Amino acid sequence: MITLERIKTGQVRWEMQIMNSDPFFNRVTKGKESFALEEALQEIQESEELGAERYFILNGDERIGMLEFLMKNPADGCTWLGLLLIDKKYQRQGYGRFAFELFCSMMKDRKVSGFRIGVAIDNDPAHRFWENLDFKPIEHRKKPDGREIVIYELNI
Repeated sequence: MITLERIKTGQVRWEMQIMNSDPFFNRVTKGKESFALEEALQEIQESEELGAERYFILNGDERIGMLEFLMKNPADGCTWLGLLLIDKKYQRQGYGRFAFELFCSMMKDRKVSGFRIGVAIDNDPAHRFWENLDFKPIEHRKKPDGREIVIYELNI
């Protein structure tokens, strides 16, 4: 059974294990194949400063992925799903879709009617995944690091 568990301080090594399981994802989103501890801690701190909520995706007791979102992005006031990442060894088994359904249920409970995501321009598998879930592209944008993303939106 797939569930979500709020990530607590001090669980960065489990986060790193999931993040570093997929070198392709890291390369297209951050320009490197893996994260060092200091980089992971910095990313976590930046997320916390923005008010992001971070969750492990669990299959039973096993951590198989991560999910992060902002209820209100300070840049545009919208809810954003910032990360839905399944450990590489568990990808293509339906876990991402199950986790997404849990996220949508959580957003409906919180009275959110829609949200946005940003997908790296070169991440073709992610574009297919989100488009298959009826996300619609609304704009292209360059991030501060120069990488281009496609912003998608979904009304639920």
